Amino acid sequence: CSISLGITGVYGLTVSKLNDAEKLILELIDLRNNANFESMFENIEKGLNLVRDKKSRDLVLEGRLRMELGLLKIQSNSEEDPEVDFEWALRRLSSVSEFSRLHGLAIINKAAYHEKIDEKLMALHLYGEIALNSTFPLEVIGFSRIGAARILVQINHIGDACRHLYNAHNIFTKSNNLELAWHSGFQFLSIASQY
Repeated sequence: CSISLGITGVYGLTVSKLNDAEKLILELIDLRNNANFESMFENIEKGLNLVRDKKSRDLVLEGRLRMELGLLKIQSNSEEDPEVDFEWALRRLSSVSEFSRLHGLAIINKAAYHEKIDEKLMALHLYGEIALNSTFPLEVIGFSRIGAARILVQINHIGDACRHLYNAHNIFTKSNNLELAWHSGFQFLSIASQY
């Protein structure tokens, strides 16, 4: 957050407590903000080497870096297939960090990838892996409801889409994320109003 918001003082306080792999993740955020794709690929490779080394092994960060690699391949219009990275990240994070924010993001990113390549039902299936009553963070559950609703509208399942948007609105309201509560509530109203 401090990098994205430009609050360098907070960054300075925390950076000394991070290991080398965690520092590379922070650098990756900065590189992404500057759209420096070549350096991002190098950064991820360095990070993966670190988290795979016996002395600095970190299974969660390895999953995160593979997810970042998949996102980067899409961002940079790489010819390499990002699905392998998304699948790898999803399997790793579901085994070592189940129901965490990162695990949820891995599911959402893989679903978004399938949506992008017009595999709507596969994407819908993935969004469905984040159950409404699961222990994922509320924001992850809310985002999965919005993603599912978007696909359901495209395949003309309006009632189900409205149910998901209504749930997303309530979830974001509970988590005090008012902007996303407004967003999902407005989408619900704009879709449901014609019925």
